[in-house]
Amino acid sequence: MQFMRMTGQALSIGLILSVLSVQALGHSALKGSFPAKGSELNVRPDTISLEFNGPVRLVKFELTVGGNKISTDFLAAAEPLGSYEISVGESSIGQFEADFSIIGADGHLVRDTLSFSVK
Repeated sequence: MQFMRMTGQALSIGLILSVLSVQALGHSALKGSFPAKGSELNVRPDTISLEFNGPVRLVKFELTVGGNKISTDFLAAAEPLGSYEISVGESSIGQFEADFSIIGADGHLVRDTLSFSVK
């Protein structure tokens, strides 16, 4: 009898853990970028490219260099896409931080930061 109860509890815990892990894997994420995260460039890029692991709506993109906001041509996406290219306005050398937010197919908002530097 006790063996049956322990087996039932173990199966219940396993089921809960598998559901939670599947949900965690379902979130959209940045798959690649140019410039790459943490890269150091010699020349300022004219555009920043973001590639995701599935179609997402890019709803926020703010670029700063050394804490100063830099203009871009970003407009919030009406339709989900797998990749985006954002033109970068005039900027200087230094530490770039691109803060962005996406909404994936699961409807969850995901925030991330792409950091790179230009010498």
